[in-house]
Amino acid sequence: MSGVLKIEIIESEGTLKKLLVQQKSAKKKERVQVLYWLKTLPRKQCRTYLAAMLGRHPNTVSRWLGQYRKGGIEALLTIKSSPGRPTLIPLEAIAYILIPNKIAT
Repeated sequence: MSGVLKIEIIESEGTLKKLLVQQKSAKKKERVQVLYWLKTLPRKQCRTYLAAMLGRHPNTVSRWLGQYRKGGIEALLTIKSSPGRPTLIPLEAIAYILIPNKIAT
């Protein structure tokens, strides 16, 4: 059967269920959800089916599974974030706004 994922999930069904409940981030929860479905669904599913169930692109699911294959659950749950653009507001201005000024009476 073409398109069926061939991946071995090391974690048990119970462990995945606990991880699923523990996740506070929706991004991490989706990633664990894919592993849980692969572990528990009666027949192995293709990435397109899993992606459709999550509302994600199949390439996204493939990337997640690749991360899992390379580094396990730790690599899958590591979500990189960019530092973003540095602030343009001077620190003095931020301090002036945040620290209440005392008016002499």
